[in-house]
Amino acid sequence: MNKFITLLLLLLLVPVEIISQQENNYCIGAAENADVEKAKQDAMKSMLEQIQVFVSSSVKRKIQETNTALNETTSVEVIAQTSMQLQEVQEEIVKDADNIFHVKKFIARDVVKKMFVLRKQKTIEHLLHAHSESEKGNIGLR
Repeated sequence: MNKFITLLLLLLLVPVEIISQQENNYCIGAAENADVEKAKQDAMKSMLEQIQVFVSSSVKRKIQETNTALNETTSVEVIAQTSMQLQEVQEEIVKDADNIFHVKKFIARDVVKKMFVLRKQKTIEHLLHAHSESEKGNIGLR
């Protein structure tokens, strides 16, 4: 159980953060389309692809009985899909002569880094609470 918590802590406290290697201080997404809403969606998607977090592990439990001996092994698998709301996203929209909308969405890298710091703090709080409850016997693995 302690190995599980240690592993989970390591995985959650050290998210792999991939941010676009642009020369400026912004993550930028751009798109163009005759439909302004489609262009906005595509620009946002393009920007979000530059900001990613990967967290995964796994849990597997195997119980094997042979004659009177009982062998049990446990491994951990956690696949988490998380999301966070981006704040301070800026947008530029230009309509050209051919009625095509050119949309840019961008966010400062410092804002993204601050969001990851806040997420890390929340994760630590949740893990400490879970560990405390586990030590009290209030939760456990089945």
